[in-house]
Amino acid sequence: MKKVILILLLISMFVLVGCGGPGNSGTDGEEQTNGETLPPDNNAGDTGESPGEAINDINDFSFLIGDKKVSLFDWDYEVDLENLLGKPTHEKTTNLGPASDTFAGSYVKELKFDGIELELFSPKDDGNDFYILSMLVTDSKYQTSRGIKVGDSLEELKKTYPETEPVLDGRTDENNMGYRILEGAYNYITFEVNDGVVEQIKIYHEFA
Repeated sequence: MKKVILILLLISMFVLVGCGGPGNSGTDGEEQTNGETLPPDNNAGDTGESPGEAINDINDFSFLIGDKKVSLFDWDYEVDLENLLGKPTHEKTTNLGPASDTFAGSYVKELKFDGIELELFSPKDDGNDFYILSMLVTDSKYQTSRGIKVGDSLEELKKTYPETEPVLDGRTDENNMGYRILEGAYNYITFEVNDGVVEQIKIYHEFA
């Protein structure tokens, strides 16, 4: 009789351990997230759509043109580039072919104005609405959102952008090299410095 009672006690213990063991806090097969929000996908844009919403702070990726801030991923109809900059001295639109892989069917527009060049992108089968993909400035009348412009010193650049880092392209003279800021994996601000002075500034997105 004692043996029977002992066996029943052991069976009860095994059942209790199996039901209350670790790892069974939720319904079988369901992933518990504890209310956490997954981080945004910073690869937005690789499908040809505007990736602007994936940027943490797009304001840093901007130029002040007159009294207006023009940012990476702004749509052309929102900023009215012709009203801000006048007629372009050069304009070219290219429809990307099969060699462009997932971007085939998309459009790239090049615009050149006095002291600033822009590259814009339009999603597949559109070609009417474009967003800003890159801005290259060589004139001091355009400045970044933090106030750096062509003609400023390297010292002022480093003071304003302490997070800037050298571009690793083989150059070693800090007064004659490129500097950059990288946001996420694909958004850049680059400063080309010559004789300790900022010579050109480029803000751009690089598709993966």
